Amino acid sequence: MAVEALYLHIPFCRTRCAYCDFDTCALAPAAFEREATRYLAALERRIDEFGARGALASVRTVYIGGGTPTVLGADRDHGHQILHQRPRYRQAPHPYG
Repeated sequence: MAVEALYLHIPFCRTRCAYCDFDTCALAPAAFEREATRYLAALERRIDEFGARGALASVRTVYIGGGTPTVLGADRDHGHQILHQRPRYRQAPHPYG
């Protein structure tokens, strides 16, 4: 079965909301930088493992969620970086534009 949608979980937030049931954490700036770097490196390795097996060849949509993915900053737009900067994961243009 081809995977057409991929969800990337980014479990970091600036603060933890009392109502939130998602797997997230709020960290002090130094801890956040360290943990975010480790997490994103592990995420890239995992995506490379699946990509090497051809499991991502049909992906057309990438959802990025979790905690608050924007806490990573614009320079860490990993959804696009991870999938589009690796030639074996690039897809043909979507038929609807």
